Amino acid sequence: MERTNCFCKCAHVSYTTRQIEEMVKKESVTDQIKNVEIITITAGGNDLIVGMKLFIENNKKREPFNH
Repeated sequence: MERTNCFCKCAHVSYTTRQIEEMVKKESVTDQIKNVEIITITAGGNDLIVGMKLFIENNKKREPFNH
């Protein structure tokens, strides 16, 4: 079988992992990725930022750690 190189940029800046999951379920995306050998996904940064903000907000009234 002859191999060909195909590059498809399907993701979007600021997508959360949930949004990426929804995107890859779309037929237009699955058609593009169904025969590929390698898929690279960078995700989670925005989820971590949201989690960090929630952590900070929920812990503002707590005493700081004593070392």
